[in-house]
Amino acid sequence: MLELVRCLVTTREVPRRPAYTWERRATMWIDAECKVVDDPDKGERLFRERRG
Repeated sequence: MLELVRCLVTTREVPRRPAYTWERRATMWIDAECKVVDDPDKGERLFRERRG
C-alpha cells in the first residue's frame, strides 16, 4: 500500500489501467515507477497451464 501512496505522491500522472481482458491481462505494476504491464507472469502462467 505504501508503494501506491508513494507513486501517487511522486508522479504527476498515474497511468490509466485498461480493462482487464484474458488476451492482454493488463496489470498495474506499483513500484518505484508505476506502470501498466501486460501479462507480467506469462512464463509462470503458461508453465502452470501446461502442467494442469
